[in-house]
Amino acid sequence: MCALPAFASTASAKAGSASRARFRLLETGGLLRFGFPVHAEFDAPGHGGRFRLTRGGKPVPAQFRPLDRPGRSDAVALDFTTSVGPLGQEDYEVEFGPSVEPGPEPKTGLVLEREGSLVRVGKRSGLHWEFPSDLTSWLTRSADGKRIYADGSASELRLETTDGKRAKVGSTGRDGLVVDREGPLAIRLVQTSTISVAGGPEFRSRVVLDFVSSKSWIEVTWEVEDPRGELRRQEASLRLLLDGKPNLVDFGASSWVYEQLKADETTRFVAGPEGRKPRWAIEQSGKDGRRRAFAISVSEDTREVEGWAHVADATRCTAIAVDDFAAHAEDSLELGGSGEVVISREYPTGPKRSKTTDASRRLLRFWIHVVPTPVQVGALTSPQAILAPPKLVWGSPVG
Repeated sequence: MCALPAFASTASAKAGSASRARFRLLETGGLLRFGFPVHAEFDAPGHGGRFRLTRGGKPVPAQFRPLDRPGRSDAVALDFTTSVGPLGQEDYEVEFGPSVEPGPEPKTGLVLEREGSLVRVGKRSGLHWEFPSDLTSWLTRSADGKRIYADGSASELRLETTDGKRAKVGSTGRDGLVVDREGPLAIRLVQTSTISVAGGPEFRSRVVLDFVSSKSWIEVTWEVEDPRGELRRQEASLRLLLDGKPNLVDFGASSWVYEQLKADETTRFVAGPEGRKPRWAIEQSGKDGRRRAFAISVSEDTREVEGWAHVADATRCTAIAVDDFAAHAEDSLELGGSGEVVISREYPTGPKRSKTTDASRRLLRFWIHVVPTPVQVGALTSPQAILAPPKLVWGSPVG
């Protein structure tokens, strides 16, 4: 997310005049985008609730929503989609103010519904996601009308302290799940809470759930304040539905690694920051629980660890992508043949802790992208594209 730039009127100083904010969108991943979601936030003084996004003078369908930000009464969220080409760029202009004719916004798309403690986000006749409002389970069901991808209550966000004590989001004091923005193109839900570890410390937690209409994924961002260095690990678990005949697994290490996974097997992809030996490894285990090496990075391999996985059966595929995988901590993706998924981030302790990025603020961000099998047909967006979204630069000239 970019900072919130403020833009004054470029037309005149008279009340009611239109203001303009310009930005340039850059594709830096070398990939063609297909209706890829773009999100930005900016300050729009005196917007009057009227906005229009244009490119080359032509209106672009977009969603604008005022935001509740401390000390920023004119903060606004912008959401739209792009199909920019590899290494391409696009220039846009936002017009806002009481005199602006509002631009187009899709009439259909995402819908947020509540029924008691159950929250449902998705399209009325398409993919939807369900979970309880206290996030004791961050995902209990994901289905698109034809296929069910996840169904159960095994999804949790857990933490572990440096002395081995454990707790999870939603199990202690909660501030509630609030709507940060809502519309047909994008919905964001935020839960802040205090996680109290029995016989241990308290942690301030913030969970952000992002949904977009153009892609069949949920983006989860979990931030934990750790000023005293008492947090050792963050974990996210999930249970997928798989037919196990067998299941197919791909991993994005420094190269593509694939295997098959039977119902009674588990595979684990683990990697760490530069200097870890080996930099990454993939291990398998069967009924006896004993791990054996399946693939290991070679010492001469200096490529980045991508940090994603596919798990697929005959009809459905789930892509899991983890932001900053193995960049500052030891990260792992564990997949079970019966559908179990565990995403884990273990932080360095002692002297190594101070060398990590913002050691008092721990962050785990990941995406769960569900599509029909085969993934090459069902998905128009690869994990590599998810992990390298287009960059937005404010103030670039138009034209």
